[in-house]
Amino acid sequence: MTSTFVASFRSIHRSAAVGANAPKISKPIPRHFARRVFEKVVQPVLEDPAIARQRRKLCKLALRKEESNLDVRQQLTPIEYALSKCIRSKLLETKLLAVCHCLPCAGRQKHLDSMKLGSKGFILKVYNNKVMSHIIKDSSLAQLYPLFNSSNIILLAERADLLPLLSKELKSIRWLILLACVVNNRILTAKEVEEFQEKSIQNFAMETVSLTQHPVEGLCNVTQSLQNQFCGLLNQVSLGNTK
Repeated sequence: MTSTFVASFRSIHRSAAVGANAPKISKPIPRHFARRVFEKVVQPVLEDPAIARQRRKLCKLALRKEESNLDVRQQLTPIEYALSKCIRSKLLETKLLAVCHCLPCAGRQKHLDSMKLGSKGFILKVYNNKVMSHIIKDSSLAQLYPLFNSSNIILLAERADLLPLLSKELKSIRWLILLACVVNNRILTAKEVEEFQEKSIQNFAMETVSLTQHPVEGLCNVTQSLQNQFCGLLNQVSLGNTK
C-alpha cells in the first residue's frame, strides 16, 4: 500500500516538473477596435499592379530617350572635356594616325614594345573612349566612331611616309592589332595598309606615269581632230574658189 502511494506521488511530481519546464504559449491579444479603424484609415492607397507596371515602363522609356538626347559635353566630366579641347587639333592635324586594339599583355613587354615604337618615330597615346568619340564627332574621322568601344591605343607620327614601317613593326607586336589608319585625313583599313606595303616604289612610279600620260594622249587626240577638221575646211574653200 505504501509502495503504491510512493509510486503515484513520484509520477505526479514528474508530471508537474515537466509541466513547469514546458514553454508557455501565450494567446495573441486582439487589437483594440479603435486601433484597427485607425490603421485602416491611414493605410496607403495602392494603384492597380497592371497600371503600376505600365507606368514604370513608360518612365523607363522616357528616361532612355532623355539620356540618348543628352549632349556629349554633359556626359563628359570637366577634366575629360578640357582634355578633348587640348588634343582635338593635334589629332585632327597629324599626318599619320593609327587606331590599334590592345590585347592583354605583361607590363614589361608592353613597355619594351612602346619604347621600340617610340625610337622609330611613333608616339603611343591612350585616351578614354568617351573623349575620342567627342573629338571625332562632326569631323573627317567620324567614320572611326564604331572602333572606340574597347581597349584601344592611338599611334601618332609626324610623317606620312612612315606607314610601311608602321605595318612592318606591328607584325612583330602581338598585343597590338591594327584596326584603321588615317593618312592625311584619308581613312585606310588594315587590308589597304597591307596592300600599300606590298607595293614597291616602281609600282607607284608606273601608276604616276600612266596617270600623267592620259591627259597628254587626250590632248594629242583633240589637236589631231582639230587639224583634220581645219584641213577639210581648207579643201572645201579651195574647191569653191576653183568653181
